[in-house]
Amino acid sequence: APIATPINAKETVLRSASALAITLIKNATSDSRYTRKLSQWAILVEWAPPTALILGGLIQQRLDWHYNFVIIAILSVGLITLASLTIPKEQRDTSASPGTSVTQKVGMIIGSYKDPQFLAYSIMYSLIVSGQIVFYTISPFYLIHTLGMSPNDYGLSLIPYFAALIVGSALPGPMQRHFSSITILRIALALGFVGSVSILAFSLNGQQAVWTLVAPMVLYGLCHAILGLQVEVKVSGFFSETPIANLGLLGLTLAGVSAAISVIASHVPSDSATPIAVFLLLLVSVS
Repeated sequence: APIATPINAKETVLRSASALAITLIKNATSDSRYTRKLSQWAILVEWAPPTALILGGLIQQRLDWHYNFVIIAILSVGLITLASLTIPKEQRDTSASPGTSVTQKVGMIIGSYKDPQFLAYSIMYSLIVSGQIVFYTISPFYLIHTLGMSPNDYGLSLIPYFAALIVGSALPGPMQRHFSSITILRIALALGFVGSVSILAFSLNGQQAVWTLVAPMVLYGLCHAILGLQVEVKVSGFFSETPIANLGLLGLTLAGVSAAISVIASHVPSDSATPIAVFLLLLVSVS
């Protein structure tokens, strides 16, 4: 329990940092290849959690859990160094709006919230992604302490959810050839709704088994991956100070919403799957 808050904070920071990665992809990719490149990036990113579970377990068995954080720090320094050496530097365009102050530019960027479409997309995105934080916060206590699952088995039980994230990240590109963006979002939300209702139904019927949580979370994982990529593509095409500013503002919205939801989730009883189901159902319904 004492480490729940910093871990949730770390999750929020990582999610916000993804907006920076999307910014780099947007800058370096033509519009016709943007969705494809974004899907490829998302697939690689979604491989990280299952890989981390395996490596983290090995490190903890052979060394100590503290070494996980030492290795993360070393990797972070190495990746920052690699990025600083390989990412091409851009010259600032000083010719545009030479008299615009920093305060005015910030006001123009935040002004994107005045666009009801952007506001709706950013809140929807933040709520659905926050559902993953709710799952990560409550599920360990429910599966390990209530159902008696070992920590190693808990890590393995998450693999179907991670697989859904990977598969879902590959779907927006092909789906765009057959469906409109609004239809894709509706399909994603329908998957999330069915998954949430299934968890709630199993829990209210007194069925306390691992599969009653893990199997429906596959549907929510597909919802998360499909909707997340679709929204990122959509908001990067909105008009503002720059398309990149929209992605940064999207990350800022996510940071605020997910931080609030993670604090609430960390104080919710975790002796059943009902709190997870109610949380996810509310997030999907509002979205």
